[in-house]
Amino acid sequence: MMSPVVVMYITQGLHGLAYGMLLFLVASGLTLVFGMMGILNLAHASLFMLSAYFCYTVLLVTGNFWMALIIAPIVTALLGILVERFLLRRVHLQGHIGELLLTMGIMLVILETVKSFWGREVLVISIPPSLSGLVYFGAIRFPLYRLFIILLSLVVLGIMILVLFKTRLGKVVQATVSNASMVSALGINTPLVFMLVFGFGTWLA
Repeated sequence: MMSPVVVMYITQGLHGLAYGMLLFLVASGLTLVFGMMGILNLAHASLFMLSAYFCYTVLLVTGNFWMALIIAPIVTALLGILVERFLLRRVHLQGHIGELLLTMGIMLVILETVKSFWGREVLVISIPPSLSGLVYFGAIRFPLYRLFIILLSLVVLGIMILVLFKTRLGKVVQATVSNASMVSALGINTPLVFMLVFGFGTWLA
């Protein structure tokens, strides 16, 4: 039988793990884009915010949390692909200053767009019944929703490792980052690779 102090420490540790994995989910896309493409994307947090509003809207229309969880990241990824294709690609070769100014401008545009469409009030996304309640590990009680965040984060981490280090696509991405001109000479569409990487990064947002 564990003492109340031990239970408290374990519970707080699990809550800290859930919060840390939530930060991982948000930061993983930013790390991927910067690590693979060298782009300082200041608009990443704004894309995260915009995806949350997309999720709220889909949930409001359909009433289905899981559908919102699928559709919102896809819409955000498509927006990221358009940003890379028509905006970032034009300034990428000019260095980080152009990227910083452009992504800061995108951040401000997203912020004002959100204010125009959704207003300034706090909007709440309700936890679905399937993820509400508590999970019991002996004397430890832990929210099911936070456990879901931990498991989802581990799944995303596994997908990233599998795609980037165990597949041909991952090898192409790594080679493109190391020497884009050589990879392009081999017949691989390097702009398409960068566009997909940026889209995947915004999907992770």
